[in-house]
Amino acid sequence: MYYAFIIGVNQEWPEQRTSHGDKALAFCLSRHCCLPRENKIELFDDRATRSNVLAALENLLDYRNSKVNGKNGGSGSVRSNGEEDTLLFYYGGHGKRDEFCTHTTCEAGDEEWLKHNDIIELLERKFHGGKVWALVDCCHSGGFGEAVMEKCNASNRSLNVQYGCIMSTPAPYTAGEEWTMTECFIKAFRGELQCSKDLQYLSKTPCSILNENTTHATTNTIS
Repeated sequence: MYYAFIIGVNQEWPEQRTSHGDKALAFCLSRHCCLPRENKIELFDDRATRSNVLAALENLLDYRNSKVNGKNGGSGSVRSNGEEDTLLFYYGGHGKRDEFCTHTTCEAGDEEWLKHNDIIELLERKFHGGKVWALVDCCHSGGFGEAVMEKCNASNRSLNVQYGCIMSTPAPYTAGEEWTMTECFIKAFRGELQCSKDLQYLSKTPCSILNENTTHATTNTIS
């Protein structure tokens, strides 16, 4: 079973968001990937406060767990475990090395930033046995991969979730305004990715794939 959780906090470039940014990705998952509405949550701008994000993600994970435990739907929906479940976690907007900007921190500053560990801790508690692909398109996005590795290294046992992290920049660097990584994934989901052209262009950006630490984090935390 597939799920998606999309966060977008970026009002500076509205014309780009609907064509090859965060909103375009959310639309693509429904239109081209046929992801069921109930399996996807999207929070943009003023709805994407820290408290709303954490509450909405927990609700999605609880919904998934109810299906795994056979509490939702008919007998055909009962499953003994969720090992085949995959969650696409996406953040597009502004970020720091260990946290994401939410609407309140961008606009008013009256609510703390959404820390990477807030997301990871919630996934560890509520998404047992599942796989998470984290696509992060913001400044310092490689920090999310670092947070996953720090969690893994600090644990005396394996993590409850398998992680694959793809970020637009290594942790120390800022990102541009082109939505390059997000656009490439939209094209891939649509079946329109031209490897000789799009991937060559992507390789010229400071994508997380070029960051040895992030690549190590990805290959050693997901099978």
